[in-house]
Formats: sequence, C-alpha cells, structure tokens
Amino acid sequence: MAATVTSLETVLAALGVSTSPHVEAAYAAAEDAVASLCVWPQVDEGGEPIAAPGALVQAVALRTNRLLARRNSPDGIVGVGEFGPVRVSAVDRDIEELEKPYRRVVFG
Repeated sequence: MAATVTSLETVLAALGVSTSPHVEAAYAAAEDAVASLCVWPQVDEGGEPIAAPGALVQAVALRTNRLLARRNSPDGIVGVGEFGPVRVSAVDRDIEELEKPYRRVVFG
C-alpha cells in the first residue's frame, strides 16, 4: 500500500472548496497518483513519522484541481479562443516540477 501524502481537509483548504463526492474522488485519484509515483522519507532517525514534503502536498492539490477541471472538459477542450480551441495540455509542468525530486526511477 502506498503512503499517504496529505489529507482531504488539507487539499480542501488549499483549493478553497467544500467537499462533495466529485472532490473526494478527484482527491483520491490525485493522492494515489502522487503516492505511487513518488518516494520520500517517512520516518526520521528516531523512527518517528514525518510529514510528506510540501511540494508533494502541493502536487496533490494541483492534481485534484486539474481532475476537477477536467470534469467540465471530457474531450480536453476548455474553450474556444481567438485562435481556435483551447485544450488542456497532457502534462502539467508545475506538477512535474514539484514531483521531480521525489519521482521513482524505474529501470528495465
């Protein structure tokens, strides 16, 4: 089982939203994604549990927000601008930068 990065309450406070089944589902998916993609020290030298790094907490909040925004754009188009459709990019560079120092390295 993957470690827990942060709590739903922390993400709700960061996003300034109230809970709903959609928010809870988006949070669970974001939490699972970050916890399975990243590793970080979970106990200190004395064996005491320590909190996940702030960057990973922020990554969970951003992923949650991104998943909630995708509910309104299932085809990836968020609007039509002056130059045509505006699409949600496949990669969020802010999330990538926050997770980069903690990403699991897989060989094979």
